Amino acid sequence: MSHEALHQTLVHAGWTMFPAANHEPTGVSWRACKKLVDVPDCRCNDRPPQVVVTPWCVDLSPLIAYSVEVSVCGETARGWVDLKFYGLSPDLVAIDAAAETLRLCWITAANTPKVETEDDPPRATYATLPLTRVPRKS
Repeated sequence: MSHEALHQTLVHAGWTMFPAANHEPTGVSWRACKKLVDVPDCRCNDRPPQVVVTPWCVDLSPLIAYSVEVSVCGETARGWVDLKFYGLSPDLVAIDAAAETLRLCWITAANTPKVETEDDPPRATYATLPLTRVPRKS
């Protein structure tokens, strides 16, 4: 399935489209997102994480290879996790199956408690990171 056809299929299936960031070397100008349902919230924003579909188009002249990456990223009690499938066929069946697997993985990751140890360093935040002034060149 071409990425243009996949775009339309995902829109009809209720996915929200966003422009891809300029720094992403995917060869495609959009990404699709959908909030996970019936899952624990992400710790950083107290909302459910989203499943993100990132299409890839690679020119292997004379062939053009199409694939998708399906991912979920969020903060858990143990830290940030980035769960993903990559190199998937760009069709809705493969995407839905990957999204459901990632949903179950997120539930497990989000419900795993942090094990505190004496050696755990304090969690760094922007407020606790040291600021260093870099001298300007004259």
